[in-house]
Amino acid sequence: MRLFFATLSVLLGLTITAGCADTQEDVQQGAVQGALSVLGQGAIEDAARVKLTGPLDCVVEPVSGSGNPVDCSGQTQDGKKASVKGTVTSVDAGKGVVHGKLMLTFDGKNLGEKDCVGACQGLAGAVQQGTVQGALSVLAQGAIEDAARVKLTGPLDCVVEPVSGSGNPVDCSGQTQDGKKASVKGTVTSVDADKGVVHGKLMLTFDGKNLGEKECVGVC
Repeated sequence: MRLFFATLSVLLGLTITAGCADTQEDVQQGAVQGALSVLGQGAIEDAARVKLTGPLDCVVEPVSGSGNPVDCSGQTQDGKKASVKGTVTSVDAGKGVVHGKLMLTFDGKNLGEKDCVGACQGLAGAVQQGTVQGALSVLAQGAIEDAARVKLTGPLDCVVEPVSGSGNPVDCSGQTQDGKKASVKGTVTSVDADKGVVHGKLMLTFDGKNLGEKECVGVC
């Protein structure tokens, strides 16, 4: 009888341990799936400059080797396909970041391999990018309008990359009511939102014509 209960105790212990392990694995897969579906969507949208219909649909496999194999897919309103495939090694939901080896593709084109998606520069880096984006979209609109003596439809649409070298690489675009294109491209080295000024090396163009390089836009 004592042997029976001892054996039962061991079996129950093994069952509980296995159950906890399964639960932990399920939680891990769920965390990867939830984070990557949203952050992967953002990574595709930023890299391809498109708008997807929503978060990616991600299939996350159990841990194999160094991480969780993943296969995520999504599309634009007009049916162009997007995907994120590879392996996730870690997720920090609080910081909004996923690490791993992830290949991004859109409309059959390779957008490159990322070892991180989300707020990869940390909160300070994300705030810096947001500050550059917000200030430059308005101030660059004014710079184009003044230089070309035109009226754009509104603030420029700016893509701001994480700091590389001396500043944030930027690529801004806009247009007039009749469809003439404007752009501001280059690197932003500093922003003073209170003074309304952005410094860097910025090339302005309008309707295919070079308007010159500016080291400052705004109240310079």
